[in-house]
Amino acid sequence: MAVDDFLSRDTKTFVQSNKSYYPTKIPIARSHYQLRHFISSPEPDLIYYASGYDVYCLNAVTRTQAHVTTLPWEARCTASGHGYVCVGGADDGNFAAIKVVGFPPADSSDVDASLPLDFQTRLPRPSRLGAPHRIRLEKIGEDIVNSISIHEFPAESDGQDEVVAVLTNNDKTVRLYSLTQNLELTVLDLPFAVNHATISPDGQLLVAVGDTPTAYFFERVKLDRPSSMKTPEGRLQMIPPEWQLLEQVALYRPTTGPCADGYFSTAWSPLGRLCAVGSECGYITVFDMELLKRVEYGEDAVVQLISSTRPDTTAGAGAVRTMHFSPNPWDFLVWSEDQGRVCVADLRSGLKVKQVLELDPKEEGLEKVEIADFDLTISPEMHELRREADFIRSYRRALDSDGTAAAVNAATEYFEADSERQRHRRLGVIESDNDPHGLTAHERQVLEALRTTRQREEAREQGITPRSINYNTSRHVDSASRREQMEIMAEFVPESFRRGNRSTQERAAPRRQASVVVSIDPNTVNAPSSHTNITDSAPTRSPNVIPAHARRVTNEITSSTDDAWRTIEEALSSQARAANETARTATSNPINVSSTSTSTAPEFRSELRRLRQLTQMRERLRNARASQPSAETYEFSLGLRRPSRSSYDPSLGVRTAGLAMSQDGRTLYCGTEEGIFEFKLNLHVRKGFPAVHPR
Repeated sequence: MAVDDFLSRDTKTFVQSNKSYYPTKIPIARSHYQLRHFISSPEPDLIYYASGYDVYCLNAVTRTQAHVTTLPWEARCTASGHGYVCVGGADDGNFAAIKVVGFPPADSSDVDASLPLDFQTRLPRPSRLGAPHRIRLEKIGEDIVNSISIHEFPAESDGQDEVVAVLTNNDKTVRLYSLTQNLELTVLDLPFAVNHATISPDGQLLVAVGDTPTAYFFERVKLDRPSSMKTPEGRLQMIPPEWQLLEQVALYRPTTGPCADGYFSTAWSPLGRLCAVGSECGYITVFDMELLKRVEYGEDAVVQLISSTRPDTTAGAGAVRTMHFSPNPWDFLVWSEDQGRVCVADLRSGLKVKQVLELDPKEEGLEKVEIADFDLTISPEMHELRREADFIRSYRRALDSDGTAAAVNAATEYFEADSERQRHRRLGVIESDNDPHGLTAHERQVLEALRTTRQREEAREQGITPRSINYNTSRHVDSASRREQMEIMAEFVPESFRRGNRSTQERAAPRRQASVVVSIDPNTVNAPSSHTNITDSAPTRSPNVIPAHARRVTNEITSSTDDAWRTIEEALSSQARAANETARTATSNPINVSSTSTSTAPEFRSELRRLRQLTQMRERLRNARASQPSAETYEFSLGLRRPSRSSYDPSLGVRTAGLAMSQDGRTLYCGTEEGIFEFKLNLHVRKGFPAVHPR
């Protein structure tokens, strides 16, 4: 389909002229300048954004912000929703899942507390910000996390709704991670580095785009078995969904010379009827999903192909970085360009009419908002009052529903916990004051570890095999000799081979995924570094959608040298096992220790000579490998990969850092590296729809 910009026109009626500006810093990494999903707005008036290592929550009404947490690595993408804030990092699949709670806690006695009131003239209310409740650090994937999107699968019965994060990675995978179960559920393999993926609003379709002009559409498989099962404790646990490839569609690519092939954004309309994907060249392709399921060729499901305000053959200022459909019934498609502009297009006119918003922090007359920092703490007196109020409510519920005996038990537990808190307070254990059960920080850490371990065991019993590596340590081997052997092996087995060998075997072999659980006190921002727990995750893998010949291109380049290195490692491993067995035998017979050491000395000298020979062989293989073209160079020569360079020109505008829209569609937030712009949409003109009246 050709680009359809004929009869397109601009307007000034979609967005009101007044706008606000929140000065913040959202740095764009030079090495990953294409990634711009840094802000999100999951709740009214709240904006979560990442700034380097830090995550913040900004309240646009009270004009206050709170520091949520500081991560051990720089953020490359963020997403929020359904009570979670997720952040992706630049290396080794760094991923943070932050469970957030409202702060200060809502007063349930307020008659309007649960009403979604949104008056034009608001009454003064206390600051409502997101505070971290629990932070979980994971390793999801093997490379940079390019994007994250959060979705909710409704429970089919009385179970808990499943909240999942969809992560795209440069390791050519799309991964679904359960935020409620803390498990990696599904891994979809694609033939290119994946830049963005989202799930349709009904949870049945998934679209993924990446470094090649191809869109992959997956469909959730309907299984005869139930979607969840009961654990031994009686809890309902979701069974990982399975996805199958629905369609592989070739996307638009300019034909005039070399161009940037990457696509970095996807979006779904509120009902899931339309799906849009945006390219680095500045083009947007819109699919009709009902049509995609019926046509023979996926390209026939394209209903609109438009360009940004500055399309190009390279990743220029008009590159489409982020996109959003407005909530119903306003019918807008909003996209941000690489620099200085955001466009609001009308779906009712087939995207022929749009309004261009200029993002200039130095614009005259711009309302610059002074942001006040908010301290996420509550006084001890207020904690005590809230604790007593919670006890009174729980006591009354137990008395009304379960009778006097249950109410007495609840009161007894409360008074025992209160006595324990007072004892801890006298001992100086202040951390326990914030725990309703009188537990210390260490006790809470142990409980968290037990809970996570129980979830892993339940997943294992249900057939979800965790990825893990068992490290067998021998305490019978002499520490000095074993340390010397390990140093020798570490020297003679290069890190490059270990990485290459691991990447080729991880697809079929189980793998350990470390995670860190940081239990956050609801009244503090960050927890001490000691409050962590290392656990494993348990993913399952969907069928591989890549044909064998697509994975064979780069493997043949290094197969010969990898085989040689594998031979060397097997020889070293066999020698190490023999040495360990000899040491264990010697330790079990203390009388023969000295004689055994004397008899094995010539063998170790012989082994050292053998290792010297292996060293020479290693150098020859290293030189041979250096003379061969690398996999990346080979792919460039075949046209399978393209160099990506930033053509940043400050005169074209500030770099954008993402889009967010309020749930009612009234407010649009546009992030930049220097601050966040707030626009108010003119929804009055959208309340009418053109009609045709026959004469």
